[in-house]
Amino acid sequence: MQISQGKIFEKPTGGTYIGTVIDLVDMPAAKDPRTGQPALVIVAGVAVPAKDKVRIQWVLAYENNAPYLDKEGASMTITGFYNAVIAPKSKLSKALVGILSGQVPVIQATEQLEQLVLGRSNRLMITQEPDQRNPNELFSNIVGILPLNPGQNPVPVPQGFVRAKFRTKQVAGPQGTPVATYPTREAATAATTPGGNNVSLARPPQTVPGPEAF
Repeated sequence: MQISQGKIFEKPTGGTYIGTVIDLVDMPAAKDPRTGQPALVIVAGVAVPAKDKVRIQWVLAYENNAPYLDKEGASMTITGFYNAVIAPKSKLSKALVGILSGQVPVIQATEQLEQLVLGRSNRLMITQEPDQRNPNELFSNIVGILPLNPGQNPVPVPQGFVRAKFRTKQVAGPQGTPVATYPTREAATAATTPGGNNVSLARPPQTVPGPEAF
């Protein structure tokens, strides 16, 4: 019997690309089942409460608008992970300043955040270096978010892409028949409505100048 080694996902090489936001996902902190409080995680050798996070996913293209594809011909993407904190020095706030090319409005829920960022297009400055947790693998990181240059176009949503909150899970139903389940009623409605799970790329023009890197 052969033992699978698992799939190694390609990561974008260092450089500057066009990126369009195609998904934003809630990542609530895990709870301690005994207390109901956020579970403890180890950070730099210290136990601290886990924090709520959001992840933002971009689809990439080269700066000349050519598609950036992996070895299997799929659109290359990159994901940023951020603590769900809006504050002057938070990484999420710095990323939003770059995405919006301006100041961050008052945001109190990720639903508001979705409306702001989904479909937004920017130039992404990406670095690639060995992963500290596994030096044999490379880690790609977004280090700057800039406005598009004249003539640069938003990257189309990959064909067949489904946002994470609309993806189904197959479970065994009666007599073992596979049944699709949805995480929320909203997801079920959107997934079964034509066009309901498409990410719209129609957004107001990004007219505020001034690149912001972080």
